[in-house]
Amino acid sequence: MGNDNPRLVLNFLAILVIISCFLIVLKDYGRINESYYNLSADDLKWRIGNAAIHLIFMLGIIGVFYKKSWGWIFITTVFIEYLLILMRLNFSVENFSILPRIIFLAILISITVYLYLPSVRRFLNVGVKSLAFPIIINILLIGFNRIKFDHESGNINYFYLVDKDLKYHFENSLYTGKTFYFHNNGQKDFEGFIKNGMFDGEFKYFNRSGQLSYIVSYKRNEMSGKYKEWYEYPNDIKTEGQYIKGLKDGVWKTYGKDSGFTEIETYRLDTLISTEYIEEKM
Repeated sequence: MGNDNPRLVLNFLAILVIISCFLIVLKDYGRINESYYNLSADDLKWRIGNAAIHLIFMLGIIGVFYKKSWGWIFITTVFIEYLLILMRLNFSVENFSILPRIIFLAILISITVYLYLPSVRRFLNVGVKSLAFPIIINILLIGFNRIKFDHESGNINYFYLVDKDLKYHFENSLYTGKTFYFHNNGQKDFEGFIKNGMFDGEFKYFNRSGQLSYIVSYKRNEMSGKYKEWYEYPNDIKTEGQYIKGLKDGVWKTYGKDSGFTEIETYRLDTLISTEYIEEKM
């Protein structure tokens, strides 16, 4: 690796990092485009900033192909950033097997050391004063990435809750409080309450026009209690019944839309017992 003309290696690394930065930009753009209405203001600003930073990295790394010292600064900055990210993951992700950790860490350390070799720096005309720039930039990036996304206490968007073993957590703690979510057109999707990490009580679900679509009650993450659904809220009822531990139980009525027929089904713990039809809507 330490030859006097490292053009091929540097060009390969530059192409690799440009592709990597491009994928990061695409990921942030996709998350913003997909979940714009569910991102907090701080989260949205961070994702836009992160995409902009990596776009700048992509443009800066092009300097490697033209033997520019600023190309070395940008490519070295990115590899140090990746090294710091991997080191952080090594301490925070338990289900990441030890062998890939060691391999990736060794590769990143080797590449970083290689970029600091005198022969590489001479090839890209890197002065001694430039050696600290990648480290300084990464210190600034650490501050940028430590932005705490602001959420209203006790009313957390479902987007930020993490499902661990069928229980919802917020910032590594079991969540208790209200939750909500939005369709990608900005209309509310649902709202309800979570107790000790599990759905509990009445949840309201809305269609993309913002109208109430159905209501269902939960107990310890299982549908348990009344269920009511509308063709068009509030007067045009479609279905009503009840659940016990996630199973249909008792009388379920389904009303025909714009017709005089009502289907009445009787269930016992999700087993259909009987069905009858009544002509007049109840």
